[in-house]
Amino acid sequence: MSAKIYVVSLGPGGKEQMTDRAIKALETCDVITGYNVYVNLIKDEFPGKRFVSNGMRKEVDRCKATLEEALKGQTVAIISSGDAGVYGMAGIMCEVAADYPDVDIEVIPGVTAACSGAALLGAPLICDFCLISLSDLLTPWEKIEKRLDCASQADFCIAIYNPRSHKRKDYLKKACDIMLKNQSGDIPCGIVHNIGRDGESYELTTLKELGDNENVDMFSTVIIGNSQSKVINGRIVTPRGYHLTAYGASLYPENPFIHVQTKRMTFADMCAFLREVQPDLVLDSTHPYAVVVTETIQKACRETGFPYKRMLRPASEHPGCITVKDFGEAIEILSGTEGPVFLTTGSKNLVDFTRLPDYAERITCRILPLRDSLDNALNLGYKPAQIICMQGPFAKDLNIAMFRRAGAKFIVSKDSGKAGGFEDKLEAAAEVGAKLILIDRNPETGDDLEQVLAELKEKFSTGQ
Repeated sequence: MSAKIYVVSLGPGGKEQMTDRAIKALETCDVITGYNVYVNLIKDEFPGKRFVSNGMRKEVDRCKATLEEALKGQTVAIISSGDAGVYGMAGIMCEVAADYPDVDIEVIPGVTAACSGAALLGAPLICDFCLISLSDLLTPWEKIEKRLDCASQADFCIAIYNPRSHKRKDYLKKACDIMLKNQSGDIPCGIVHNIGRDGESYELTTLKELGDNENVDMFSTVIIGNSQSKVINGRIVTPRGYHLTAYGASLYPENPFIHVQTKRMTFADMCAFLREVQPDLVLDSTHPYAVVVTETIQKACRETGFPYKRMLRPASEHPGCITVKDFGEAIEILSGTEGPVFLTTGSKNLVDFTRLPDYAERITCRILPLRDSLDNALNLGYKPAQIICMQGPFAKDLNIAMFRRAGAKFIVSKDSGKAGGFEDKLEAAAEVGAKLILIDRNPETGDDLEQVLAELKEKFSTGQ
């Protein structure tokens, strides 16, 4: 009869999260081996078993002891937290037993921390995702850096294991800095503590804030969303469908010389697209606040060697406005005020304003007439009577009517320029006596429309 070894997955927290198959294996074995902490989690649940345990970084010795017990004729179970095949003991146990083909090794699957943590957070890993450990005990940090860079370029959702330890206090910050080169800082993230154990809890944050979070330790699992992820009713959700970009395409008139691409593109997608179409010039006329998109286009052009030009939307004069650098500063200002607030900045940042204690009473939001945008606002707790779904830009008189109807004392806006209706908003705010809080643009260089047209005519005109 061959020797028998079970590699058993405990789940994140012990018997309550183990599968029936794992429990049965532990009930039928003679000896249980494992890391001290994991053995203590289940020791009282399986009386009468003999336990062999040791400390951290003794994995090879642990597997050798397991093999020795099995060769004596004992049925042995070596235990792993989470899933034995995900940063667990399955691989090293098979390696140690490589010269003993008669030893029957059965790996019992379980629930890894990424899946358990994702369930607490909502549904952040509903589409393509990857797992990356920040521990450099077995993997060089240079390789970890490359994995983080590639995964964020490819817009994967990412579960981070071993995010921080006493010796690796700054590794999570380094990881976030790498990912921020490819992704927006507003991507929602979750930190799950003590999964399946006493003190289990979670918190939501963003990629730009994650690296400085002092609550992250070795008992935490970090989950980072992708560019589609959003917060709905306090849970992170990564939708599998893409509906918003098709709306923009529907606004273009039919033209045989215009091809509208509605697929969202990562850096890798953009490079592949440029190499396929071989453009003579890449003209970036994206919205002045579409910082991540512009950065991705610029980076893709540098990578592929295609010429790039940025077309700027002229900024407006904004006397009397309160100019802030970002939404966080706008919320900080509003927190010290009273009175109705009218948001004209779209649906993407509605979640940020839920940080105002009385947001559901104070805020009227104006968003695009899209089901996803409306669902997002409702799911965040905004009242139906205070949600306006309309396509802009809006004339001054219409803005005045809306601002007065909402009783607006404060209006939050971006500088979308004259074409985007900002000047009409500014004049309407002055008319109703509301203070306009302006999210400032990031400084950038480029040419205005007239300069771009002149250059295009010079380069590409046939003289006809």
